[in-house]
Amino acid sequence: MRPNVACSGSSRCSHRSLPTATACSGALQTRNCPLGATACYRALLLAILGRAYARAYGHAASYLGKLRRLAGELPQQHGLEPHASFEGVLRAKHPRKTAFWSKVAAS
Repeated sequence: MRPNVACSGSSRCSHRSLPTATACSGALQTRNCPLGATACYRALLLAILGRAYARAYGHAASYLGKLRRLAGELPQQHGLEPHASFEGVLRAKHPRKTAFWSKVAAS
């Protein structure tokens, strides 16, 4: 799976497609595919925050925690933006989503 393909549909993700994408992310993580899982979790997180879907902020905070853990499992030349940069962009782009950031801090 190419990361750019996995993330390309994140802007079109609706609340109805989140369970399927979540199942894919979990399956990839279980099958020891950290790159695929990272791409899926990032797409989910960006979709939730991009749509300001506050009811899913708890899930989004959980995905960020999973991304933090997966960052150490990625191969050297993985082609994705480093996790620290990704999280920095999230903080810069979504600073006013205090409900989300409070859930991140509590997890």
